[in-house]
Amino acid sequence: MNEKVLFMWLSLAVKPGGTSFKKLYERYKDINVIYELERDDYIRVITSKSSDLDALCDKSLDRAEEIISYCEQKGIGIIYYFEDRYPNLLREIKNPPVLLYYRGNPPDFNTEFFTAVVGTRLLSDYGRRFSFTLAHDLAYAGSVIVSGMAIGIDGVAHAGAIAAGGVTVAVLGCGINVCYPEIHKNLAREIVKSGCVITEYPPNTPPKGDHFPVRNRIISGLCRAVIIIEGKESSGALLTARHAREQGRKIYALPGNVGNKNSEVGNILIRNGAKLILVAEDVIDDFDFICGGKLNRFLLPNMPKPDMSDWLYRLKVSCVAPSDGIFKGTKGSPGLPARKKELPKEESPVAEQALAGVSKSQNNEQTMADEEAAQKAEQKAIAGFDAETLKIYKSIPAEGDCSIESLCGDGFTIKQILRILFKLDALHCIEMLPQERVRRRIKF
Repeated sequence: MNEKVLFMWLSLAVKPGGTSFKKLYERYKDINVIYELERDDYIRVITSKSSDLDALCDKSLDRAEEIISYCEQKGIGIIYYFEDRYPNLLREIKNPPVLLYYRGNPPDFNTEFFTAVVGTRLLSDYGRRFSFTLAHDLAYAGSVIVSGMAIGIDGVAHAGAIAAGGVTVAVLGCGINVCYPEIHKNLAREIVKSGCVITEYPPNTPPKGDHFPVRNRIISGLCRAVIIIEGKESSGALLTARHAREQGRKIYALPGNVGNKNSEVGNILIRNGAKLILVAEDVIDDFDFICGGKLNRFLLPNMPKPDMSDWLYRLKVSCVAPSDGIFKGTKGSPGLPARKKELPKEESPVAEQALAGVSKSQNNEQTMADEEAAQKAEQKAIAGFDAETLKIYKSIPAEGDCSIESLCGDGFTIKQILRILFKLDALHCIEMLPQERVRRRIKF
């Protein structure tokens, strides 16, 4: 029987992040045997309490064949566990993915040196500067940079690698044909030009809060070095560090001010044995003699110094965003509303003008009917806002953009401001921009 179809079936039967796959494969070493097992056989290996039992007992291969066919049609690559190109470091962890979907140009996972650079979505200027610089310098020296393409530290790290002309790999918590966050579509396009985007989730899988902690084991699993830039004690960055420790990876952490929430993870890790990192050479020196000359520190003194702000702007890297938990919805809210289909420009001038922030003086041809329609559209969008949300929304200029910092005041803390902006962004009423700026947008 076709091994690829059977591995695809198995990837759909076992839950990502679980240990069922590795237990079964280590026991039987043959995907054909695993497929032919009965329920009692599975129970002897993964126990009767496993949530994978029912799916393993379903022997239909229809969906597996459909996904393989879809990937072939759409140019989506697949790396299977049994293939030599499957990452050896990832193969060694306790819960490796059965396969990896990818777009772009995968580096040689078994010969290149990989470094993870991860951290909080709510980064500081300090964290942004160091994540960009470390990723840039390590990529320039020869390392492949791995991160999660999330808003915040992850996106900045990818940008740093691209600015160096290096290779970077983004690990997603959704299907390979789903871009999350949406604002990073341009970043994703740049990543796949020299590197790749990968995921273990089948095509069309939406991003969900519980996907991201699971995918973090892949980020650390691919790498020999894992750098934690910033994060609160409760952030996903600490979970990635735990995965890295379990996997035997070398952990580095950026120190920060004591008492600063964003510095909690870094300081905790350093206190518990992680290596303090300040420059790329801290990683290069540790691995210089064991990575086969893949890292060259002598390139660094004469390397060009990129303009970080320019690169973040060009790549449209957003540096502030909600946590993954936004997909769970909040009390009284079932979750994110469905985005309505946008009409072509010629059919929807009102929406296009609202998005672009075109003023009346720049659009003398706009009719009174269009103005009234725009006002009604905005009123409809904000009809359900509470008083605080409405106040922040109205503080954002109707035309142009403003800094997030300028919205502070009137008793609002930065934390409250960000929480409200995240809600507005999820409802597609505003757009989070690079350099901590925000503007209104209306999409219907």
